[in-house]
Amino acid sequence: MDWHPWGKAIWERAEAEQRLVIVSIGYSTCHWCHVMERESFENAAVADFMNAHFLSIKVDREEHPEVDSAYMTAVQLMTRQGGWPLNVVCLPDSRPVWGGTYFPAERWVAQLRAVRQGWQENREAFIEYADKLASGVAAASLVTPPKEPKDERAGMAWVESQWAEWQPHWDLKFGGQQGAPKFPMPPTLNLLITQAGQEGPSSAAAKHLVRTLCLIEAGGIHDHVGGGFARYAVDERWRIPHFEKMLCDNGQLLEVFSRALLMGLGTAEDRNLWHMTVCQTADWMDRELGRKDGAFGSGLDADSPDENGHIGEGCFYVWPVEEPAPLGFEWAAHEDLSGQVLIRQLGSDLNPHSNGGASNPRLASLRRRRDRRPRPVTDWKAITAWNALAIRGLTACYRALGRDEDALRARRAGHFLLDHLAHPDGTFVYRVHHLGCLSATGHGCLADWAALVSACRCLYECTFETHWLERGEKLLTHLLEAFSDDQGMLNMVAKSSPHSIFAQQQDWEDGVMPSGGSEAALNLWWFGRLLDKPQWIERSRALLTAAQAQIQWLPNGAQWAELAWILQQPQVEIGILGGHAAEVQTLRKTLQQSFGWSHIIWYGGHAAECVPQTPWTQGRLSHTTTIFICQAGVCQLPCHTTQQAIASLEELLSKADQST
Repeated sequence: MDWHPWGKAIWERAEAEQRLVIVSIGYSTCHWCHVMERESFENAAVADFMNAHFLSIKVDREEHPEVDSAYMTAVQLMTRQGGWPLNVVCLPDSRPVWGGTYFPAERWVAQLRAVRQGWQENREAFIEYADKLASGVAAASLVTPPKEPKDERAGMAWVESQWAEWQPHWDLKFGGQQGAPKFPMPPTLNLLITQAGQEGPSSAAAKHLVRTLCLIEAGGIHDHVGGGFARYAVDERWRIPHFEKMLCDNGQLLEVFSRALLMGLGTAEDRNLWHMTVCQTADWMDRELGRKDGAFGSGLDADSPDENGHIGEGCFYVWPVEEPAPLGFEWAAHEDLSGQVLIRQLGSDLNPHSNGGASNPRLASLRRRRDRRPRPVTDWKAITAWNALAIRGLTACYRALGRDEDALRARRAGHFLLDHLAHPDGTFVYRVHHLGCLSATGHGCLADWAALVSACRCLYECTFETHWLERGEKLLTHLLEAFSDDQGMLNMVAKSSPHSIFAQQQDWEDGVMPSGGSEAALNLWWFGRLLDKPQWIERSRALLTAAQAQIQWLPNGAQWAELAWILQQPQVEIGILGGHAAEVQTLRKTLQQSFGWSHIIWYGGHAAECVPQTPWTQGRLSHTTTIFICQAGVCQLPCHTTQQAIASLEELLSKADQST
């Protein structure tokens, strides 16, 4: 099969030869992508037909999310559904005219013949259809800022209205949203945590979150033998996984479970489970995806060889029906694979030191036996946005559990991203670094820049090392220059990107991962607060208002809703300053575990060069460790003990709640 990489050269050739172009988009861990590759693209007759009549481009959606987004929107407009592999036939100018997902070989060739015949017989109709479709794709994501700014209460009214429409769709028995398949949707889970923190542990949000996390943890989507989570469950009960494991999902779920622990949600037994889950997930990420250079690979394939050499989905993970279940666990039958998947028995003894926990000898035996099987292929490329999400998860884990190894892992990944995937002056971010290569490739999209800024923010709050703050500020400054359009909105692709897309898009909607737009807006608020840049705070508000006008379904705006909530909270800053690094870090851990709320700004350090120059830090560094608690830049009397700081914070937040 004569595949070409995405780029300017192949489109210039298509224009010169006036040939239709097939764009096939997939990713390395996608099961059905491999099926279509074996059935069609490795079939000599199919490949000969494609090579004779089309130019063909193979795109890894992880390397080119902007290409995937544009063509996915086009296919969804054409067919009302999408997925991967994503296959599109385009005019020589890259505009799509036909598309779909997986096709068996015979049907695939038949569809291509029909498209080719139509192009030969009625090109005008194809061009007219391409015009309309490209306009539809652009209209689907481009946002126009409102003419008049709305007050922040209007933003909360949007959240409340959207929440009321979303809540009836909750699955009150099995957690998550009703129906199947079920994706964990970490941005939505984070929103539930925020709402639970506001309304209390007996609220509907808290109960739904706890139910969801417990069912996710107990189900087959969670790899109880080796750690980590599969991408999604094919059933409504989270029992049967689609087996690929992705860094982006695990990094985000690490953050979700850590935040739930920080908030003290659930029962003691629930928290015991989540503690174990957080440790296992962080260790799995390091063991299975950690690279020696400090970065993380992207994921593990769903497919692997069985004992007879046949490659199939889930062969590494399923067990024969005669296998006895470990104590505290049971089997869920996977009918499609003639095997079974391990799940936890709800209500069993879940103490990590009992037979139902991590030290269960039967679990250890299963893992040793499984490790002797042929392993799934690991995709070792490091993606900027996904590594940044992993850093967010690891720093949240450190804040929740205080494990030094998690902070070390986050630091190493952060240094790798800043050293290898970003220019020192913040003017450029790459998308991908392939293992063993000397340099990175691909222009970073908005999501890469924004996620990297978020990683710098989390690393600063985790360590109080100001170089994270300085690099984050530079990156955010240049993000605004590179991605802003004439109306102040943020495009998905930078102005300098050499890969032109048939329709400009904006990254507004949160999904399985947070959108680049919502990440950027949260960063503008945080850096604006800490560095006293009111223009950034106002830009954050403007982006939120524009997004709310675009988003009609709360799960697609989960992180925007978090920002709306943050803007309503008391503007609290906590500074921990002093002369001894160990003491500063001990105080930070204790206070962040008690007040790890997203609307609180943290700063500090043990020496003058470690403290950012802000209105709240100037002139305040002392030789003894001191805690400053400020609200909207006005600071209370300094505290010198953790107990004093906790009492002062509780009083301040209580007064703020009463005033609202």
